[in-house]
Amino acid sequence: MANCIELDHIESWEYVNEPIVYDLTIEDNHNYHIDCVYPYLVHNSLKTFSASELFVIRSIQNRNQIRLINGWDMPHMKRGCITDMLRIFQLYPKAKRELKSYNQQETKLYFHSGSTIQFASFQDEQDAKMTDIQDFYMNECNLTKNGYGIYNQMKMQCKGQAYLDYNSMFPFWVHAKLVGRPDVKMFINDHRNNPFLSEEQHRIIENQYPKGSELWKVYARGLTGMLEGAIYANWTRITDWRGDDLETVCWGVDFGYTVGMTAIDKIGIIAGPKKKARIKLCVYEPGISAAAIAQVLKEHGYVSGQYVFCDHDDVMISELRNLGISAYPAKKGELSEWNGILKCQEYEVEYVYSEPLETERISYQWDTVTSLETGDEVVTQSVKDTKKYHAMAAFRMGLWSYCLTNGI
Repeated sequence: MANCIELDHIESWEYVNEPIVYDLTIEDNHNYHIDCVYPYLVHNSLKTFSASELFVIRSIQNRNQIRLINGWDMPHMKRGCITDMLRIFQLYPKAKRELKSYNQQETKLYFHSGSTIQFASFQDEQDAKMTDIQDFYMNECNLTKNGYGIYNQMKMQCKGQAYLDYNSMFPFWVHAKLVGRPDVKMFINDHRNNPFLSEEQHRIIENQYPKGSELWKVYARGLTGMLEGAIYANWTRITDWRGDDLETVCWGVDFGYTVGMTAIDKIGIIAGPKKKARIKLCVYEPGISAAAIAQVLKEHGYVSGQYVFCDHDDVMISELRNLGISAYPAKKGELSEWNGILKCQEYEVEYVYSEPLETERISYQWDTVTSLETGDEVVTQSVKDTKKYHAMAAFRMGLWSYCLTNGI
């Protein structure tokens, strides 16, 4: 049985200028909000209702503030978060007394405090331009078209906090742009943290998909699934490079020239009986000269004699060698991309988070074709849109060429 402080337990609201201090300890399973300076990512379990309650409380407590709840389309919001919001005022009469009105046409709540809560669905970042937003909440942001542009526009206008929630079968812009940043807090809740569900409801959620499957990870454990066909689905993200456990270091360089990105990967081979590697993207910029590449290598710990495997460009490789870099053309041949990736997949990989590296990793997939015999999608031996993956190419060229050179 849940022990809760509900809105209707509050006898009255009083405006004070003193700072609010929280000292709260709750045993066992619980759902809660912590008020701090960080944006939030909330995943699964009472997320919409909890966010709605939080926005109501803040709108009652604070005068003349605007809060925004964004969803991927208005019909969905009316069935979901707007219904949840209106239910709060049905459940808690004292909260209802603080509500001045609800304008159904505007989808906007007005409070006696002068604060408002606006529900909106935007098409793009231009559509999302508003002024003086105190807090905003993106509901199921993985479904929002142009989601990152809309988020970025609202965040620029937000004085307080941003809240995002999602149930995602695969990584998307939140993972590439936000997760892992020091100014972002992430909370993962699943059905086990929801004390309001019956035992039967818990059982259904826990057993509706095979344990360990991607769908089970998403719906029973609040985790993010992985795209079918993703090449590097099981890499482990780390925040900082460490070299004390490395057997050796090699490098991969994908030349970008004028338009494409130059990517330089530092690749560490971790000592031990298992095949383990560590990767750090050192630069991701267009049009970098050989001198600039040499400078980046040295700034990131290049030691004379370490292998630097590069695109097949004799001029660039010669210039790098003249600058004291042990540059070599990466190993290539028939099905080199396919075989190189298969070799890289033999390794347990840790990667230092960076936005470009994460963006490439989560969308790096095998290309598929439709079988004329069965009509099924069949994986080919090439990467989909391979020319846009510079960090992945540098990693493959570096690790595979090192392994071939040393008979691994």
